[in-house]
Amino acid sequence: MSQSVPQIYIQVKEFIYASLKFSESLHRSSTEIDDMLRKSTNLLLTRTLSSCLQNLIKKPHIGLTELVQIIINTTHLEQACKYLEDFITNITNISQETLHTARLYGLSTFKDARHAAEGEIYTKLNQKIDEFIQLADYDWTMSEPDGRASGYLMDLINFLRSTFQVFTHLPNNNNDHAAMSGKVAQTACMSACQHLSTTLMQMLLDNELKQISMGAIQQFNLDVIQCEYSDNLQ
Repeated sequence: MSQSVPQIYIQVKEFIYASLKFSESLHRSSTEIDDMLRKSTNLLLTRTLSSCLQNLIKKPHIGLTELVQIIINTTHLEQACKYLEDFITNITNISQETLHTARLYGLSTFKDARHAAEGEIYTKLNQKIDEFIQLADYDWTMSEPDGRASGYLMDLINFLRSTFQVFTHLPNNNNDHAAMSGKVAQTACMSACQHLSTTLMQMLLDNELKQISMGAIQQFNLDVIQCEYSDNLQ
């Protein structure tokens, strides 16, 4: 996790302390104060922090490495919610088992942010694939193929390989996190392969393409074979 995780945790605890001081000035009962603290913390997590995370994820300049870091951070923040509940219990002396005690449901904030970050990863991967495809400069009238896969495609495959290495930084210290890491990598690989295959098919069937030689078809076939060979990118 990055330094922002303990910083956020400390800020939330300071917010709870400030809310406690305010609540005590209202001369409420301990149960009412506990309830106010939990509800206020829920609002902080589900509105303020959630909005900040969503805005961060949607920033145009954010890269794949940063998105992976957000997934890591939100995983740790989600786990920290339990300690925030314990913290409130300790300063109010109201057990979480009390009938009307509100629970922190900020867990959904971090789950939603994590899913949004994952979705943005898949979107950005497809955008990068499109950028590489735009570099494709097929001579559709070539008499002979080059005998090897096109340069743009090899560059794309190398980019995808290095990108999937980033997923190895996802938490894997327990089975749940290992499953999460595998899920993101597998889904990203599947999404990228599907998008690439669809784009290549569209390129070949483009209405603007009026003529194609056997040499061009053979070159295109070499590229498709290279994609099949590199299919297990993760």
